[in-house]
Amino acid sequence: VEIPAEIKRRTNTNASSDEARSLELLRCCLTVLSDEFQIASKHIVQPGNLISLLRLKAKTIEELEQSGLVSQQLGQSGLKTLFDFLNGSLALTLKRGKIHFLSFELTALEAKPTIKNAEKLADDIKAE
Repeated sequence: VEIPAEIKRRTNTNASSDEARSLELLRCCLTVLSDEFQIASKHIVQPGNLISLLRLKAKTIEELEQSGLVSQQLGQSGLKTLFDFLNGSLALTLKRGKIHFLSFELTALEAKPTIKNAEKLADDIKAE
């Protein structure tokens, strides 16, 4: 029995449970980028393209840029941040109710976390 094309298309756009959780993290990342670059997250990646971006698995920043899924308004710095997040070398952390990026220097045996914008965190610690 062949599956009708309408159902096939709908299945391709539905997220699996793992993808659904990943989409939530991606939305959070886009919100942080939105605040940092003063661009609405829906203008960074159109909401209908989120699942495509998640499934893209770009191996290079150029591949991500050429996909057309991310707005050029984000610039190279923002694009690199998004690329690093999508490839697991940048994580989101929560500290005192604020979300921060945490980058990892990946080696064959271990991951060494380094905090992006460490000076901002140092100011937070002094304020206590």
